[in-house]
Amino acid sequence: MFYPEGYVPFSDLMDYAESASTEIFAANSFKEYREENVANDLARYRFLEREVLFAWLLCHGLTNYRPIACSPSGIRVGISHPLTHHEDNLYWYRYSWPALDDDELGGIMRRVEEGKPSTHPLNRFRFIDFATGTICVERRMHLIRIFAHEAEENIDSQVATATNFDGWAVCFHASDFPNTIERFLEDAGLEEPRIAFASENPQIERSRGGRPSKRFVARQIYWQIYPNGHADENWKTVARKVSDAAGIGVAPRTIQRAIQEE
Repeated sequence: MFYPEGYVPFSDLMDYAESASTEIFAANSFKEYREENVANDLARYRFLEREVLFAWLLCHGLTNYRPIACSPSGIRVGISHPLTHHEDNLYWYRYSWPALDDDELGGIMRRVEEGKPSTHPLNRFRFIDFATGTICVERRMHLIRIFAHEAEENIDSQVATATNFDGWAVCFHASDFPNTIERFLEDAGLEEPRIAFASENPQIERSRGGRPSKRFVARQIYWQIYPNGHADENWKTVARKVSDAAGIGVAPRTIQRAIQEE
């Protein structure tokens, strides 16, 4: 919709999340179609997987990159939870394909199957309208009331605060935002096969300073903790120590790839 110069609009995050979720959906679905005769119900579930992954990536983008709200007149303020809250708390969960087999995400998948507007994962941000990339309160009140799992007085106080920013655009500091989909996925800790389509905009190009990739950070911290290698220590323990030191979640495979790239 609109965003101040030097910032990144919410639509860029949408582009990354949509492209990545589509490419991962395609890679996994095509593999299944080659290996077996996929039933219609499984094919339908795989499309729902893509929708859940789309929302999961948006949640991680809102968590990993400092979101701000910008008024039509250009006033900018930093925002966080609950303005960026997703009703399913998707950023709590690690994602691996297929989500249907996961205890927590599988339950979300089965609810999405109901096909109601209130169950679609992209529609379950409490105060963000994903279609316009703006904070939206008044037009979403009916959904906010349906969603509410908290005490009514908590919701009322959140609504009272969020109303002050109704219609403001959600943006990101350009210095925080990744330059490529690959880095976006690294920051989310997601490692899944992808089919990179030759689309009009597979990589959003913009001259801006980007922060170091997660692999770069993981490699630097790994060698600080283990200057002689980690010997027989298991990769899960290594990942936990590196994640604690980095202040971000780093998967074992990310560390392995980071070391192999040297």
